Amino acid sequence: MCRSNSCTIEERAFWNDTINAQVIHWNLNVLRATEYFDLHGMTPQGALDFVLQIVSLMEKGGSIQLETGRGNHSPGNIPAIKLRLLQEFGNCSYISICEHPQNPGVLIFSF
Repeated sequence: MCRSNSCTIEERAFWNDTINAQVIHWNLNVLRATEYFDLHGMTPQGALDFVLQIVSLMEKGGSIQLETGRGNHSPGNIPAIKLRLLQEFGNCSYISICEHPQNPGVLIFSF
């Protein structure tokens, strides 16, 4: 793996794709939960792509919890995944979104 300032665009894309795939694999094959997904380590776009897949499979009346993190390990302590998901889904009429009452790093999507 290369350092962030020494990667080519192609190398960065390769590592981002690899890490995103590993997080998805872990969620689906190790964690194997159907209503909780941990997005830690993903890029904001990788997390969005994964959540779009999850949302497409959800039925009305269901809900999922998405562990986005609070941004503690992100540049500027900005929760990039959380903000990207809120930007994409915040105005959807078929999804209600709230923060988990005990963990602001978890978004709850209700359908």
